[in-house]
Amino acid sequence: MIKKALHILTILAISSTIFSCSEEKAKGPIKLGNEEWAVSRSMNYLGKIVLEKNGFPAEIINEHIESIYGDLNTGKIDLFLDTWVEGHGVYVYELHDVEDLGTVYEGCQLGMAVPSYFEVDSISDLLKDSSSYGNVLYGVNKDAGVMIGAKTAMKQYGLKPQVISMTEDELVNQLQLMIDKNQNFVTAAWKPHWKIHEYGLKFLVDTTHSFIEGDEIRKYARPGFEKSYPEAAKILKKIVFSDDEMSEYLLALKGATEPEDIEARIIDWIENHPEKSKEWLPAE
Repeated sequence: MIKKALHILTILAISSTIFSCSEEKAKGPIKLGNEEWAVSRSMNYLGKIVLEKNGFPAEIINEHIESIYGDLNTGKIDLFLDTWVEGHGVYVYELHDVEDLGTVYEGCQLGMAVPSYFEVDSISDLLKDSSSYGNVLYGVNKDAGVMIGAKTAMKQYGLKPQVISMTEDELVNQLQLMIDKNQNFVTAAWKPHWKIHEYGLKFLVDTTHSFIEGDEIRKYARPGFEKSYPEAAKILKKIVFSDDEMSEYLLALKGATEPEDIEARIIDWIENHPEKSKEWLPAE
């Protein structure tokens, strides 16, 4: 009689778990915020695909970074998988009750960089001859952490270059044009990003410590997400990249800006890295 009762309880527990998981998957779609940056696209589209392959409907919501954090706070979106804890500090400090689903990548680096053929090694070297690089700093949005650091560094060193701010995709295209012509240039740079290895960029030594050091990328969810989607949260927590893995992954997505192309490349990468991706995907 006792064995029969235990058997029944086991069946009920399994049934309850299956029902709960099915109910969780029926709630969707899970909304992932995305800024049109290479790392943001690579992380948030990966999250979308991993969720979908685990049976959770998901969609990408493209917004500017400040809107993403605002909507994460209010629950208008569910996830953002590209939070640079220090680099996005101007936005992160306003967050309240968002849920941290863990680290994606450790070892971020922000700074000013030059092509490897430009014979300067430190920011102070730029003072010797500003005409050697056109007295221009190529950068991105002025509120980005790397640009705030660059502004501080330039003030500390007494540099007064023209600052040209672009979207990330425009910046990448500009760097490619100058590299093709073997031109010297100085750019705001950050790691991880495929352009560091692909373009042979080197970070300049900064003795003023103007740039954020030891940053990491984390996965943030709206308040209450883990309670609403416990299984999805459990899966997302497993998405972690080492330095080499991240470099290879980002390079596989080089130049991909359209959703269909991004998703196709990610699916191809997943299929070619079964030992890595099996941690996030259901057993076949």
